[in-house]
Amino acid sequence: HEVGRSIATIMSNQEFQQKMYSASSKEEVLAELNVFLNDSIVLPPGEYGADHILPKTLQKSIRKRKKQAAEIDEDKRVRYPVVGYTSELKEHFDPLSRTGRYFGGLIRDVKTLRKRYLSDIKDGMNLVTLESVLLMFGLMLAPAITFGGLAGKHTKGDYGVIEMLLSTCLGGVVFSLLTGQPLTVFGCTGPIYVFEVHLSHFCHYDYVHFDFLQWRAWIGCWIFLFFTSFSFLELGFLIHYFTRFTEEIVAVMVSLIFLYEAGYDVIAVFKENPITSAGNETSAEYCKLSMTPLPKYHPGCPNTALFSLILMSGTFIVAYCLKKLRKSHYLQQRLRSVMSGFGITIAMITMIIVANLTTSVYTEPLVMPDKFQHTATKRESWYIDMFDTSYTSISIPLLAISAVIPAFLVSVLIIMESHLTGVLVRKPGHRLVKGCTPNWDTFLMGAILLVCSLLGLPWLCADSVRTIEHIKTLTVYSKYSAPGEKPRVLYIHEQRVTIVLVHVLVGLFILFPSVIQSIPVAVLLGVFLFLGFLSLSGLQFVKRFKMLFMSSKYFPDYSFTSKVRTAKIHTFTVLQLILSALMFGIKLSPGSFLFPICVIGLALIRRYAMKSIFSEEEIEELDPEESGSELDESDHE
Repeated sequence: HEVGRSIATIMSNQEFQQKMYSASSKEEVLAELNVFLNDSIVLPPGEYGADHILPKTLQKSIRKRKKQAAEIDEDKRVRYPVVGYTSELKEHFDPLSRTGRYFGGLIRDVKTLRKRYLSDIKDGMNLVTLESVLLMFGLMLAPAITFGGLAGKHTKGDYGVIEMLLSTCLGGVVFSLLTGQPLTVFGCTGPIYVFEVHLSHFCHYDYVHFDFLQWRAWIGCWIFLFFTSFSFLELGFLIHYFTRFTEEIVAVMVSLIFLYEAGYDVIAVFKENPITSAGNETSAEYCKLSMTPLPKYHPGCPNTALFSLILMSGTFIVAYCLKKLRKSHYLQQRLRSVMSGFGITIAMITMIIVANLTTSVYTEPLVMPDKFQHTATKRESWYIDMFDTSYTSISIPLLAISAVIPAFLVSVLIIMESHLTGVLVRKPGHRLVKGCTPNWDTFLMGAILLVCSLLGLPWLCADSVRTIEHIKTLTVYSKYSAPGEKPRVLYIHEQRVTIVLVHVLVGLFILFPSVIQSIPVAVLLGVFLFLGFLSLSGLQFVKRFKMLFMSSKYFPDYSFTSKVRTAKIHTFTVLQLILSALMFGIKLSPGSFLFPICVIGLALIRRYAMKSIFSEEEIEELDPEESGSELDESDHE
């Protein structure tokens, strides 16, 4: 019985338990047992105070050995059988490492892509792929319509829904067919949307007189040059400067912008349609709830403002509740997952039905051309002529040179977001087999962005939130586990069929303009509000912010809460909060499109300035360089 008690004690260690489950021979069991015993400190019975706790140097040594063991274990992890691709073909190198040759990383990535391409098609021929297509379609369509509809309003009609859907379809299909990491979702994201809107505001200032689309075309040329140079010089290693510290501040800033824009637009509706309509008897007469449709819009209608607020709030509440449904105990687990995945779509459809049934109250509809043409009516062709002098008041060479700065800024933003998404995808817990191609993907994105710029289409980049959701839909978990243990990730279907079909389905909505025109703008504001709150979900910053108002004895059980002093944890959180507020303040200034410069500054602060405030051990706990969210297995039951 003593042997049994000893084994039970050892198996209570979760890390050792997982390694035992994955061991395939007696030799592996004995090797892991020796490693565990080497890292264990046996203390005789007695009372121990703080002086007897392991010294920090020994703790650091043990953590270092565990990290090295995890890197070795990466090559031994469980792999699933894939068609036309074997585990022997898996690359044993850091995909962001430099080869020392010009275009060396790009050539290496192309070879990796060639090895896996056929298997990516064959591995997508299953029912899991079909289910993933249906779930991801809802996650892709709603944000595309939302970003496109609100962009048409905030860019004064330079581009809108039809351009967003077309860009998502064409850019997404091309990227999904040619990328070396097809699990990545390519679409419009919050930071890119914010940058484009601010760039449009800058172009429409009275003292600038730039044509937005023409300037974007020149910016697109410079973006392609910067992206090509990035791949040429193998600069992917620079992504290690952008850690969770920077990610969280950018996420908080984008979330605040979403909430601000939604609130600002609702307030504008109330200003145009005040609650009291004294002196406007005609407006008040038409605003009464009746079954008679309004022949036209009358400004000053109080019901319009109130109904818009109801639609926005209803969209947010329904989407938020369905998002929370995934982890509730209602309904069956599969049904909860489906309803949660279609949460935004269900919320939009519900509020659209409510709006269209209430025909007696006017709400601002989404603007979209009735036929396949550019939203900007002044444009006769989809191609943007970069040398046309009729749209700008300055010379073409000066316009081209002035595009260098914004091109560099948006390049930094897109490369940062795309490579950080790649880091999340490559997490060891995802158990991926086929490798990735960051240099090739960067070059491919540059080419796609160039084409989008020349056609007046919105810019796209890798979307981390929807990428993680895509991975979840393709994940296979263990069916059996020890009592109280979460199901383990067995493997993920690595294929490129799902996301190609999703982008094609999104593009087909261009053929139904009447459906899109029936969507009230207030519903899109509700989606915008939901996306603002969604950007904050899962951030460690939010958890640490809540800890500012908690007693230390009620802190959650995180690694840093036991290894970092409370004062240092709060200092780190307050520092992020101040920097987020500064970033948001820059957004409200005329030079708001320059905020990517601040993102570079955040990376430098994290890399150099924070060492004077925090020790290396504290920084390692609060913001490890290889930080990021792995696949949340808690969502699976």
